[in-house]
Amino acid sequence: MSVLCRLVGRRGDRPVFVAVALFTLLVLFGYPAVDRYLRLAGIAPQFIFWDFGAYATAVERW
Repeated sequence: MSVLCRLVGRRGDRPVFVAVALFTLLVLFGYPAVDRYLRLAGIAPQFIFWDFGAYATAVERW
């Protein structure tokens, strides 16, 4: 029996836990698709290493 089936089977005993667990799974697995859509639509900025300047400066000072 899969873990997801066991989780859904517990909804009679612990409905709040099951709801929170399913919502968390939905957010964790849905986030990459939403992020990709927002980046392709131009709403979210492209991923850039904004910290690289700080790392380069730290290496130079070292």
